[in-house]
Amino acid sequence: MILSSLRESSCMTSHLSDSEISNLIKPYEQVIAEAVLKGWKQWLEVPNRAQFYNRTRANVVWDYTVGALEEALDPLPGIHVNRAGNTCIFMIGQQLAFRFKKGDEKGFSSNYPTPMALAFHDPEQQVLGIPEAVKTEIIYILNKLETEIFQIRMVRRDGESVAWSHPVYERPVASVEVIPTVLPAVTSKDSQDAQPARRRRASVKKGLAPAKPTEINPARPL
Repeated sequence: MILSSLRESSCMTSHLSDSEISNLIKPYEQVIAEAVLKGWKQWLEVPNRAQFYNRTRANVVWDYTVGALEEALDPLPGIHVNRAGNTCIFMIGQQLAFRFKKGDEKGFSSNYPTPMALAFHDPEQQVLGIPEAVKTEIIYILNKLETEIFQIRMVRRDGESVAWSHPVYERPVASVEVIPTVLPAVTSKDSQDAQPARRRRASVKKGLAPAKPTEINPARPL
């Protein structure tokens, strides 16, 4: 009886508009962003983390972040945490479900094509027996150098395409103020030495002046 009522209610709420999904997630955006950033910070505190492969990093970040999400969201009214096997699904009422994954700039999460992943990306399939709520993913996107979280987004998949994407967090970019500067004139040594030479008058001492040759007039013929 309860299951049938859940199915009846889910049939009315499983086709939410994008704006309705945005309104449902909005009260929890700050809590979700803080939990994801906390999980990443815990990863940065792991000793010798540079020795790990990216796959290991993704697993460690997932463990830390899902734990932080559970701690932050589970006490809130209207939130239900469903842990099963190697996954964790967070429910907002009976309308919206999401899980946490690493993603790329296009909004695609990093998944092996397991039956679970394929079912989660198919709007028509149920996952783990939860009501037919809208299934979404909270993904974190790293910067180019993979040194920090650049964005956190909620995405809704439709098979192999991203049907909808909503920003939850974006790292603030520091504004750069351009201060005009006047460079001092650089005076080179050559330019300093290149002073116009003063003209000096040539003076010849009289005692040393060369004598003029004596003019010899030829004798007139007699």
